Amino acid sequence: MTNATRTDDRVRTGVPGLDQLLGGGLLPARTVLIKGSPGSGKTTLGLQILVAGATQFAEPAALISFEQQPDQIYDDAARFGWDLPALAAAHRLNPIFITPDQVLQNEGRQSHQLLVELADLVDDHGVRRVLIDSVSHLEPLLASEQSRSSLMKFLNALKKMGLTPLLTSELTRGEGLLGLEAYLVDTVIVMEQDDAESIGRAGRWIQIVKGR
Repeated sequence: MTNATRTDDRVRTGVPGLDQLLGGGLLPARTVLIKGSPGSGKTTLGLQILVAGATQFAEPAALISFEQQPDQIYDDAARFGWDLPALAAAHRLNPIFITPDQVLQNEGRQSHQLLVELADLVDDHGVRRVLIDSVSHLEPLLASEQSRSSLMKFLNALKKMGLTPLLTSELTRGEGLLGLEAYLVDTVIVMEQDDAESIGRAGRWIQIVKGR
């Protein structure tokens, strides 16, 4: 573990102002949910935390995506000056594109394909952060208690590897802390977007609504 990114056992996000809101940063090996409405910037925030880890704090990362393909993610990131292909080539930010059911495999850690791949990234390249974008794609698969248990075991396995898991999820206006985030995550960051008509100007808002 590098000392460059850990201050008083905190994982610095590298996002201006966010570490102050978090009391110095995230707690290591704790699950963080970034919840926001479409267009609020939740995926961008998650990527920014990964890029900061990879470029500022010597903490390589993994990006697990269920929806977007590499070219789209790379193009979106380039607008912020983030060269994800170069980071991927150096194994500092490692993209993994899978289907949601691959997370909820019932196999043990040694035969769970995704966990094996992540463990190799931890051992071979020192990966410390992982972003799962977005867990909303898992919700249709979580009707059974067995599936919910599989997700909990998956997240616990990530933490046991020493990873700090970041999850993104869609937010419905007026929705409270219900469902998965009520019992599966340690910290919830909510992002919202107001249009110009409602407040006289467009604005984005960020709030820490749960923290352990």
